[in-house]
Amino acid sequence: MSESEPAIETVVIPSELALKNPAAPSVVVSLPIVARSAELKNCLLGLFFLAGGMFALLCGVLIGMPVFVFWRRAVNVGMSIWEVLLLLVLVPMLILAVRWGVGCTVAALTCFRDAARNGPALEITADGLRDYRSGLSVPWSSVQCARIANSGIDGVILQLREPVKHWQNPFRLDVQFQGYRPKPDHVLVSAAHLDVPSHVLIHTILSLTQTVGWVGRSETHQ
Repeated sequence: MSESEPAIETVVIPSELALKNPAAPSVVVSLPIVARSAELKNCLLGLFFLAGGMFALLCGVLIGMPVFVFWRRAVNVGMSIWEVLLLLVLVPMLILAVRWGVGCTVAALTCFRDAARNGPALEITADGLRDYRSGLSVPWSSVQCARIANSGIDGVILQLREPVKHWQNPFRLDVQFQGYRPKPDHVLVSAAHLDVPSHVLIHTILSLTQTVGWVGRSETHQ
C-alpha cells in the first residue's frame, strides 16, 4: 500500500447467515483486530486431550507387557504360529497407542500454554497479520493466494510468494487435523479457540488478501 493511499479502517465480510442465505446482510469489521486466547475453552480442551493422552499411554503400557513377554519367549524358546499372529496384531496397536498418547499429551500442553498467554495471539491489520503463537509475520503483498482450511478446521491456509522461516507447532490441534505437511511457502493460520469469532477472522483475512494483497502485488510489478 502506498503512502498516498488512505489506510483501510474497515472490511466488509459476509455474515455467517449469508453462507446459507445470500440475502443476509454483510458485516462491517473494524481494523485492527486483536484476538486473544479463550482461556476457559483452551483449558477445557487441554484437560480433554490430556485425559485422552493418559488413557492411550496406559493402553500402550498394557499392550506392551504381553509384547515384551512374547519377545523374550521368542528369543529363548521360540513361538507358536498363534503367538506370532497375536504379536503381529499387538505391535501395531502398541505403536498406535503410543503415537496417540504422545500426540494428545503434547496437544494438551499446547492448549494450556495458549490459555496462559498474556498478550495477543493473533493480530490482523490493514498491512498484514502477526501470529504471536508461531512468530509468523506476513504482509498481505507477500500472499500469493489464500483458502479456507479443510472442512471442520477453523483457519486459513496462506500460500506465500517466497518461503517463510518460522516454526509451526505440528501438535497444535488445527495443524494436526489439517494433516501436517510442512511446505516452505504454505502456512496455516489458526482461528480457533480465540476470543474473536473464527468466522470473522477467516473472512477478514480472505478479504484483505484479495484487496490489499492484490494492490501490493500490482505496485510491486510496476
